Amino acid sequence: MFKVDWPKKIDSNRLLTEISDFFATPKTEVDLLWRDYRSFSKRQQYTKTLKERKTLNTEESFILFLMLKLFAPKSIIEVGTQYGKSTRRMIDMTRKLGMPIKIQCFDIANLVKHFQPDEANLVLKDLTDTFKHDVLDIHPPGLIYLDAHPYKLILNVIQEVLRTPDWRLAIHDCSAILCNPKMEITKDDPNITSRTGIWERYCLAAAFGIADPLDEQLNRQETPTHLMRVFSTLHGLCVIIPKKAS
Repeated sequence: MFKVDWPKKIDSNRLLTEISDFFATPKTEVDLLWRDYRSFSKRQQYTKTLKERKTLNTEESFILFLMLKLFAPKSIIEVGTQYGKSTRRMIDMTRKLGMPIKIQCFDIANLVKHFQPDEANLVLKDLTDTFKHDVLDIHPPGLIYLDAHPYKLILNVIQEVLRTPDWRLAIHDCSAILCNPKMEITKDDPNITSRTGIWERYCLAAAFGIADPLDEQLNRQETPTHLMRVFSTLHGLCVIIPKKAS
């Protein structure tokens, strides 16, 4: 059975330097925003109410917070909502930033526990074959947060975003530690967990033309139109942005 070897500690200074470099934002500004967001997160008591291990954690949510602040997206889309833990953080981010945006959430079942129906809009639909039609073609350009694990869905979202000039994508769980080099389940098997290994790095590798999903080159890629980075967070948050918005 595949076992995740979780790191004992995350190097915050290294992470903040990665963030500064990728978003072309002065390190001093990133450090200041990080201190502000970390204080905000502590006041919200996320580590107690939402936990950190199996969901978007404080460092990863800070990257989303920074993206909201830098790019002021016109819409926020979440694909894979489950209990709504990450949604709760994003709702609170938009309130902190004074952004009048109602997050559009997509999942195949309503398991929400952490936000109310008037705080975000949950759509029960499988986007595997309709992502472009149901998201990109309908909503104004913005930020997509992807935290769903089916192979075909992940790959479709990445490929469609790489074809657009103005959407930004954040993908959870892209760390090499979560990537099983010997996947024993098929790509259409819905029973994906950390015990099987997950498909995120396989999909990134397919989208960016890299043979080995564990290749360190996959942590940083560039195309003629987009920049991609897998940050050194606990779960490996991946961000893809168009170059014109970098």
